[in-house]
Amino acid sequence: MVAKLNLNKLLRKQVSPAIGCTEIGAVGLCVSLARYAAEGKLPIWLENENKIKPEDCNKEFFDNMEVEKIEVEVDRNVYKNSAAVGIPGADGRGIYLAAALGAYCNPENKLELFKDAPEYAISAKKLIEENKIKISVVDNWTGHADLNIKSTVKFKKGSSLYEGMARIQHRHANVTMVQKGKKVLFKAVGISDAGNAIDEELKLLSEMKLSEMIKEVRKMDEETRRFIYEGIKMNKKAAKVGIDGNLGLGLGTELDAMVKGGFLKNDFLIYAQTLTAGAADARMSGKNIPIMSSAGSGNQGITAMLPIVGIGEKLNLDKNKMEKLNSNKDKLIEAVALSHLVTSYITFYSGHLSALCGCAVKAGVGAAAGVGYLLEDDKEKSTFTVGASIDNMIGAITGVICDGAKNGCAAKLSMATETAIKSALYASRGKKIECTDGIVGKTPEESMQNIGKISKAMVPVDKAIVEIIDNK
Repeated sequence: MVAKLNLNKLLRKQVSPAIGCTEIGAVGLCVSLARYAAEGKLPIWLENENKIKPEDCNKEFFDNMEVEKIEVEVDRNVYKNSAAVGIPGADGRGIYLAAALGAYCNPENKLELFKDAPEYAISAKKLIEENKIKISVVDNWTGHADLNIKSTVKFKKGSSLYEGMARIQHRHANVTMVQKGKKVLFKAVGISDAGNAIDEELKLLSEMKLSEMIKEVRKMDEETRRFIYEGIKMNKKAAKVGIDGNLGLGLGTELDAMVKGGFLKNDFLIYAQTLTAGAADARMSGKNIPIMSSAGSGNQGITAMLPIVGIGEKLNLDKNKMEKLNSNKDKLIEAVALSHLVTSYITFYSGHLSALCGCAVKAGVGAAAGVGYLLEDDKEKSTFTVGASIDNMIGAITGVICDGAKNGCAAKLSMATETAIKSALYASRGKKIECTDGIVGKTPEESMQNIGKISKAMVPVDKAIVEIIDNK
């Protein structure tokens, strides 16, 4: 019997809320897991009998904990994306603060663990001042672009010494090993240092044709549609916070001001860019607000969704303010879901982290597909228009590098938004970059797979980027 894709299950794995950059969240989570493992305790979601209790997370407990050392080993991509990004509620930024906060935050919250950051920011910063945090970049775990984090935490309570270790691999919350001293508390099945853990739904998606993805989103059940809609609301709220607060680089605020001042036209292109840049401004500044991520990245979630939402609203596809399900809203939700699928499809071939900017060459391609779907009224032409949107985007934007998560990402997201919308507009008018050009393939699927080949070939570029960041 041929396995069938469970769309709801896939989307809930690939699309999830995160507070702050997902890389610093993963670092904090790994340290948090190691710290509780030192006492033999694990979060409920790791299915262990010795659960973390509320009393284990109160201030009195931490006052009696004397941290001796926190050691964190990360691959270059995690390091790059954690070096300069703001941490929600902590009034600070970077991987050292993320690791220090992990000692105090609750791993039950997964990638939303920094919701506890404001309460423990002072204690965490003291650990850094006392030189108790050690960060190392390990380049030889897999030999290719991947996500790897290993943390060891040592602390005293009274006269007793405690030590815990945790390992996260391949995906931001994919825990593969947790130990109390030498005792293994949790070990994932089928994981090795040399290869990615295979997610069955993602594997099934990687074998699908674009036409099959389109059919899947059209037949989504109401529960899945409402889940996608919650992500739309979440990321739109973040955009408003970023624009109104002039956060981060302030590009969303500036675009909004230029429209109000008459320097820019209030059209769908500028509106979509304003939303996308505003949400990125809020997230990269470290604002304590959740973002619905896509394929492991909050910025990818912003790019995969808000360009489509922006053009959908300006084209009056949002007639009922999106409060009740209707055919117009359904098409917008389907377009966003398709964007998530395309983003995840490319991620399967390129990896979660690499030298390529995932917001541009993964989520940006997803956004182009979603806008193309939104613009095409003829169901029979949908596959061509969406496929042409994908090819146009890949032909135009592949090669944009990832030089880490930081305030400047808002500029890349804004640029990706403009190119995604224009790629879809060209496609809707029958214009398509042909397979004779560069890395564009004979099919949209081949074009997306080619991004993976480029990503794997750019390991030396990634090393150079990390070297430049380190030399600062």
